Amino acid sequence: MNSLAIVGVDVVDCTGAPTRERQDVLVEDGRITSIAPSGTAAAASSDSGVVIDGAGLTLVPGLMDAHAHVALLGSDGTHGDLPWAEHVLQVVDVIGRALDEGFTTLRDACGTEPIFATLVASGRIRGPRILPSGSVLSQTGGHGDLRPAHHGGSRPPTIPGLVARPEVVDGVDAVTRMTREQLRRGATQIKMFAGVVRCPRPTPWSPCSSLWTRFAPP
Repeated sequence: MNSLAIVGVDVVDCTGAPTRERQDVLVEDGRITSIAPSGTAAAASSDSGVVIDGAGLTLVPGLMDAHAHVALLGSDGTHGDLPWAEHVLQVVDVIGRALDEGFTTLRDACGTEPIFATLVASGRIRGPRILPSGSVLSQTGGHGDLRPAHHGGSRPPTIPGLVARPEVVDGVDAVTRMTREQLRRGATQIKMFAGVVRCPRPTPWSPCSSLWTRFAPP
């Protein structure tokens, strides 16, 4: 059995209860098994394991980020234009830093390849549990339609080889098909943009203009 004791630490359990000062917290095989006043059974039970002096520190439960974008690394909020290999290395670094900052679960709200969640779960890379959305689904002219006005392709330009890029879909059948595709790739939830229109150059006669005026910043 692997054991870890954090001794003399102040514990905030986030239930609304007062801070419990100078506690010994015993962790066995990855689970908290005891929280007791310092110097009692918790510390004694960890004689054969690792002991961390928590005096003067505060222990809280792991943080959860319900809206993360660990792979949108571009200055404009997109994936950017890094080479694929450098993009992967930067995503791995961001995931590791999230764990160092106290996050134990991230719900990624689009843009992250689901394979990163698999790699974390298998222990191949360090990081919190990731709940991936994969690609965001957007209607033509929607918030996820990043194509410039002169681009005639069906997909917004992005890093070559990237799977979790925005998908432009219109109508029930297209949305259903792409939703199934995201779930097949490993998404745990689906991210959709609806009701926000982003025409490159809206005009008074553009079908996008009324919604653009409503949602775009002045």
